[in-house]
Amino acid sequence: MRQWRQSLVAMVVVVAALTGRAGAALPDGWAGRDVGSCIVPGSSLESGGTWTVKASGRDIGGTGDTFRFVYQTLKGDGSVVARVASLANTNEWAKAGVMVRASLDKDESFAMAAVTPANGVRLQSRPQQGAAATQSEAKAGGPAPYWVKLERAGGAVTASCSADGKEWKEVGKTDVRLPVVAYVGLCLTSHDNSTLGAATFDNVAVTRAGGAMPAPWKAADVGAVNPEGESALNAGKWTLTAAGADIWDPSDSFHFVYQVLSGDGTIVAKVLRLEAVDGWSKCGVMVRETLNPASAHIMAVVSGSNGVHVQLRPSTDGACLDSAQNAGEAAPYWVKLQRKGDTFTGFCSKDGKEWAQVHQTDVKMAKDVLVGLCLTSHNEGQATTAEVSDVTVTQG
Repeated sequence: MRQWRQSLVAMVVVVAALTGRAGAALPDGWAGRDVGSCIVPGSSLESGGTWTVKASGRDIGGTGDTFRFVYQTLKGDGSVVARVASLANTNEWAKAGVMVRASLDKDESFAMAAVTPANGVRLQSRPQQGAAATQSEAKAGGPAPYWVKLERAGGAVTASCSADGKEWKEVGKTDVRLPVVAYVGLCLTSHDNSTLGAATFDNVAVTRAGGAMPAPWKAADVGAVNPEGESALNAGKWTLTAAGADIWDPSDSFHFVYQVLSGDGTIVAKVLRLEAVDGWSKCGVMVRETLNPASAHIMAVVSGSNGVHVQLRPSTDGACLDSAQNAGEAAPYWVKLQRKGDTFTGFCSKDGKEWAQVHQTDVKMAKDVLVGLCLTSHNEGQATTAEVSDVTVTQG
């Protein structure tokens, strides 16, 4: 029995050594993993406010990254700040800092404010998935210990650094394609994929901006949407993320940002960007009788590769119809829907000034309807992201 107990204790010691400590290594809501092909596996743990991260990795840069990421999700706007207390000098371009990232894929879009051993603090980013990363030219700040911060507002990210956490200096700004819900946290690469580097962080804080939907807007997934849709508004620009099989027979599945329209009215929007998961990914403006997936509706939408279409279901549980013409172009493009009684007219425009009629038809709906923005990826299980600006709803 004594031998068995000694063996059990030895096993516990070995497991604790391998995992960094017994029990949970990170606070609730946080996770850690290697991104890309790190030859020497990394690790991450937090104890008493100090975060210890170890990583190998070729670099964070080029068209693909290899590093350790300690992260949580951030919906909409917000910031992440940390003091890089120490950083092993495995290479003059070893990097430890804070990052916001669209996904955990190695070639994904990101922004990072990172401390280096010999090259100061740098802002590095990849504007969209698969693109080459860029780096700020100016050397800011100094080696560890040093503070870094990222602030996200829509797709705009600002990097700052500080010697004391009180007086902040802007390192740079960049635009990055990010979904509504992004990954945010701590990052480390040794810049030598055969060597395990180490960094410690403290004063780590993630702050979320007020995320309430501004009145009178509401948001909902209509039908079966997986993963769930998200939407956020910043400085007049909406960012929507949604999956969904389609807005079509026999029932719809999409993300809807809407308000109530009583009687006649018009909705206008500029679809700035649409990530085309499918040629029939759709984003645009919609008038809908209810949130029933088979509800009567009409919409003017920009598609992934089929131009602008007006599509509709003239009655609840009825068959959907299409304007049967590819009007307009891919995003960025303007769309407009106008209601006068039972008559609906869809328009599109390159500049928001000169409008071309796409389709006009009659759809019987109640006096009070739902009007707003719609997005479907046309690929259930895979989300797409769209950005929409200049949204106006006019009564009468």
